[in-house]
Amino acid sequence: MENEKEYNQLFVGGDLSGIQKFLYNISSKKAAVSLKGRSFYLRQYMRNVCDELMQIVKKAGASSAKDIYCSGGKFYVITDNLVPVKQAIDEWATTTKASLWEKHMGQLSINISYAPFTENANGSVNADGQENEKPGLLWQLVNADFARQKNQKFKEVMLANHKDFFEPIPIGGKPKVCAITG
Repeated sequence: MENEKEYNQLFVGGDLSGIQKFLYNISSKKAAVSLKGRSFYLRQYMRNVCDELMQIVKKAGASSAKDIYCSGGKFYVITDNLVPVKQAIDEWATTTKASLWEKHMGQLSINISYAPFTENANGSVNADGQENEKPGLLWQLVNADFARQKNQKFKEVMLANHKDFFEPIPIGGKPKVCAITG
């Protein structure tokens, strides 16, 4: 692989998993209202996560952060490829995954990935030692990492809080009700 310093930009992506299960796990009473409420919640959650990421990378020293896509449970951001930026993204991703676990107890999960790249004078993209005239290379690299992470769901949460996964869970009592749709 070429010297990482040559890759001056970072393509960052986020992928929310469990959307279908979350959306359609509703009771038949007021199903349409519940579906709209949950759909709005997911759309707003992804927008907030994307905006938060852009603030984090700017605080870490990036001169710019631009979102190029944020919809359908995914977002993509381009920012500067700096070591403090990548460290900030990694720390933020761990915190975000833990927060999502606390709110939804495994029903939803988020994957965050990034690929350093540079754009050549002829418009081709060079990333991960590969050169491609199509920008789809970056999307492929990040989406391949999403697939890998989906096979290791909640890895960080499990490592950080082992007892939550391996202690008995009390069953019974009042069930939790969705705060948005009731």
